[in-house]
Amino acid sequence: MLRAYIVSIFAVFCTINTVFAVPNEPISFHPAAPPELQHFAPLLGSWRITEETLKTDGSGWLERPNADWHFYLAMNGWAIRDEYFSPALDIAIGDEKNRTIGSNLRVFDSSKGQWHMTWLNKSGSVSNMFTALSDGQQIVMLSAQANASGYYNRITFFAMTAESFEWKLEWSKDPQGGWFEVGRIHAKRQE
Repeated sequence: MLRAYIVSIFAVFCTINTVFAVPNEPISFHPAAPPELQHFAPLLGSWRITEETLKTDGSGWLERPNADWHFYLAMNGWAIRDEYFSPALDIAIGDEKNRTIGSNLRVFDSSKGQWHMTWLNKSGSVSNMFTALSDGQQIVMLSAQANASGYYNRITFFAMTAESFEWKLEWSKDPQGGWFEVGRIHAKRQE
């Protein structure tokens, strides 16, 4: 538990430091970084995405406005950082408080053979920790805690190419199974 807390504090520091500082992003993976870091290589760059969320009554899907998602190398090529804006910043909305803005920091723990990830939103009201496994074809993230609705999250990146990727969010009351899909993202690389 103490280790998870320390990782969280470190992730918050790194996210705040990289979000508010003038970026000095590395342009390549550190040569000594774990090879699994390369599993995120197809995602590096900027993406315009469309989102779909399951209707609350389960009767179908609602499409949400376009969003932007930017993936960067961080921590001198040892980690992956991303920033997410929904709707995208070039889309006007009535109240900026309604724009979702968040950031992830993703590091690979070679000793455990898994990823550790922390998600923070702009208000600080949401901070989620995930572990993940990856195989170069897909990345499957599992939340360490239940969300506000009492569900655990399983997030999968898949069909990753140079020009697109797919993403899905599933929920379950049991982190061991019984997953149902509640969110989808379809990403296309921005020019």
